[in-house]
Amino acid sequence: MRADEFLVEAGLENSQLRKHAGKYLTVLLNKIKAGDPLEIVPDKQARFGEKVIVDDSAYDDLLQAYFGTNEIPDTDKMDLAPNGDIIPKGDPTKVQLKAQNGDTLVISNLQKTPEYKSGKDFNAGDVGEAALGAGVYAVFIKRSQDITEQDVFDTFKKLEGGELIGKNNLKGSVTGDSGNDKVHFKLALNTTSYKAVVGAGSTDKPHAQILGAVRSAVEFANNNAKVKEALTAIEADKGENQIVVNADGVSDQSVKADLFLTVDGTTVNLLSLKAGDVKQFGQVSGYNFDQLQTFFSTSFGVNVDANLKNDFSDGDPVTSFEAIHKVYNQVASSINSELSGDNTANETRFVERLYNGIKHHATSGEDGTSMVILKTTPNAPGYTELQFGEPLKQAMEGIDLYLKYDAPGERKPAKIEVWGKGDQGGDAMFLRLRSNFKSEGKGYVRNIVEMGPLLKTIAQLEKRMAKK
Repeated sequence: MRADEFLVEAGLENSQLRKHAGKYLTVLLNKIKAGDPLEIVPDKQARFGEKVIVDDSAYDDLLQAYFGTNEIPDTDKMDLAPNGDIIPKGDPTKVQLKAQNGDTLVISNLQKTPEYKSGKDFNAGDVGEAALGAGVYAVFIKRSQDITEQDVFDTFKKLEGGELIGKNNLKGSVTGDSGNDKVHFKLALNTTSYKAVVGAGSTDKPHAQILGAVRSAVEFANNNAKVKEALTAIEADKGENQIVVNADGVSDQSVKADLFLTVDGTTVNLLSLKAGDVKQFGQVSGYNFDQLQTFFSTSFGVNVDANLKNDFSDGDPVTSFEAIHKVYNQVASSINSELSGDNTANETRFVERLYNGIKHHATSGEDGTSMVILKTTPNAPGYTELQFGEPLKQAMEGIDLYLKYDAPGERKPAKIEVWGKGDQGGDAMFLRLRSNFKSEGKGYVRNIVEMGPLLKTIAQLEKRMAKK
């Protein structure tokens, strides 16, 4: 939800106040406690007036309804759902807010004002990059000891204000000594995410998603094989080494890796990062014929029928979206024809092209780069590491793959799914390609690649959940 969408809705809702470990709720509670006037939604102003001051008894009532306590608990002690939302102890919608003039209100009578817009103004993936980079940096500083989440937050704090690069990005660095070695951590992110990271290092109540990302990053940094291998080599080298951990999410968008480790000038692409419970790992934006051709040639290694080019209308995403449906249908029909019958050679060629497409979207073809899916839930931290090398290709060759395609309705997304046959009918989705129409402005289209559970299973190098 965009900030402007958040502000134009009618009133505060329990579903919004629960989000982000009560970020919005904390704003409301603090305003009540301070005796600040609270704005009323327009359609209730005739009854209650434009603003009211609520009796501070509502402070305790809301705390009991949401937390079952008399104070705002630390994030660690909150009962949170996997997505970071508060699980209320009671029913907050039944809490009555007593105004000083004697009126009785409910939460939905209160207007969403700009004070409530900042529940999450950072990108979860950006924060994940910072957390992983700071975690790996801390490993090379502490060496023989496991790092803690406090080590990561301390590193965040040392980044300080940052240097502006481009129009809306900041970069900063931290340098420390470990034995004879110099260890450097470099971070470059968009401004809002960078400031959120630095701010998290200076507060005892970081945003729930930042706390979750940090806890997951600690688990990764303490256990990742590449990090351990580099650390062992450095500890065995008694000379002076230069170690650089580079988390750069803005400089070179053509490079898929988000985290790099450089030791004495030799660079290793550690990983490409996804944060949260994500499926998407590739996309091609746009709604003209050439962009669709690029999408399917990189994903499936197939060409789009050139005769469909005339169905596209430059500058008209609505008309072109219907043309996209025809392209998906043609591609699906072409591949189904290729896979029909018992033709091992055709199936082998398709698997080869499909593997190349997955590797392209996941790593930009970079050998040795893995993908880490970092959980951002503080009460259930952990990570899954996926690899897209030769073992994945070999595993794909042992699966009987087939396509699913259903013609979409008007304005509905077209999608092609690749499924794998399992024993006794236990089939599972391997991959999905789908179109996505957004109506903002004149409209735009994204064609998206999503991994299914079968791909996650066979590409999985390691899955580790932190013990809390």
